[in-house]
Amino acid sequence: MSASESAGNAVPEALRPLVEQLAALSSEQRTLVLHEAEKAANDAKVRLRPISWESLKAARGAVNLGGNAVEDCNALYDEC
Repeated sequence: MSASESAGNAVPEALRPLVEQLAALSSEQRTLVLHEAEKAANDAKVRLRPISWESLKAARGAVNLGGNAVEDCNALYDEC
């Protein structure tokens, strides 16, 4: 079995149509599609960065986490 046959078997059957569509593209188009897919995957990742305790304390009271979503929604519409 060649390396290409081995790699071809590693692709799940559900993804074979995608492989065939990519294979039909020119090299430049394929590179562009793969680049855009990587960019979209990176954009979708949650980026967390640490903040200082001072910043966290200063933000206290700026947001309210938890509570009752139904009551909050009703209160919002009752104000209108």
